[in-house]
Amino acid sequence: MNFVKNFTLFLVIFFSVNVNAKGNRKVKVLNDITDTSLTTLTFENNIYNGAVYDNTSIIHTTSSGLNIGISSMNIPIIGGGAQNYENDTYIVASKTFEIVDETYNLTIGSQNGYTLPNPSKLHSFEFIDNQISLDEIIDKDIDIHFGLYHVNKELSTISQTLGSMCGFEYKFASFSLQADYFSGHNNLSGANINTFYNFTDEYAVYLGVIIPEKNSGNDYAGVIGITYKLK
Repeated sequence: MNFVKNFTLFLVIFFSVNVNAKGNRKVKVLNDITDTSLTTLTFENNIYNGAVYDNTSIIHTTSSGLNIGISSMNIPIIGGGAQNYENDTYIVASKTFEIVDETYNLTIGSQNGYTLPNPSKLHSFEFIDNQISLDEIIDKDIDIHFGLYHVNKELSTISQTLGSMCGFEYKFASFSLQADYFSGHNNLSGANINTFYNFTDEYAVYLGVIIPEKNSGNDYAGVIGITYKLK
């Protein structure tokens, strides 16, 4: 009964979304640290009015907190014109440092790449992020994060290149709720909210929504995706 109730809420959140115009699926923040090395494959679709975009990434995470991979974003598979940039391909990398055992981590990272097949100007994004686990404080499986980011003008599309970011992940039963927010009014600004259902430790599906910040030039989009972890 709890599964039915939770999954119904999951679907209501997703299908009540109005999807149109430009979204803000532009960057991938990596702040993972694991007991063993693993590779994560993610296949995601962003759904707009008259357009569907694919985001695909392959990320390798080591037990020392190093994340590195390739992320291709905003690949039009139905229609187009719903993004400021399309066919974005990036090298993503980060390093997570465990400051306080199982409680506080610090991550620095970057994302750099071009729109293909006709690259012109480099798109760059750098961040520093703090992660805090609340397990020992409130006896819930909740992690929060907050930090600062810098994006160059080619990716931000305006002169505002500095901002803050924050988010959380709450795990309950076989579900997890993730949310991330990027401040400002540039091409990145807004929130992403996803609800995951974990079939196994390796395989999960998720639904969500992209919520724009005011005056960012972005709008709402629906999200559906699959992740698979290879250990």
